[in-house]
Amino acid sequence: MRKNVVDERVKRIRNQIAYEALTILLTLLAIAIALQMTIFKMPWSAYVVEAFGLVLAGGYVVVRMLFNGIRIFDGRYEKSFLLLFTLGLTGLNAYQNYHRYQRFYQGSRIGYFIAATGILFISSLILGLWVMELLKKLDLWNQRRIERRFDKDE
Repeated sequence: MRKNVVDERVKRIRNQIAYEALTILLTLLAIAIALQMTIFKMPWSAYVVEAFGLVLAGGYVVVRMLFNGIRIFDGRYEKSFLLLFTLGLTGLNAYQNYHRYQRFYQGSRIGYFIAATGILFISSLILGLWVMELLKKLDLWNQRRIERRFDKDE
């Protein structure tokens, strides 16, 4: 029986294609959830499976990266990603809240809407920074664990 030998370049290209496909699918899934939530005003039960799949896939990627010693944050775009994610989340929630409580926000009460949106942005940013720091600490702990294992093997 003949063994098929796969070149490292082919493996790298396959992995890159799989990574790009996963990124595209998860992005489209997040957009679909946002559209169902805001534009179509569907109940939570209509897109709970998509939300669960998004959280499960994201969690799987993070756990696999941690256990394989791949750094989650490389420092290039982490702060801008967090800011854009928080702005997008705040924008979606502000849109949904404004259309849900539109009668309340009319006239001189628009300040309440601006204050609620500001509080939502700040709390989302703080929560995002907290989660990011937690993941960084887990990543650092895992890197040290892998280095100790390699030192022990040598």
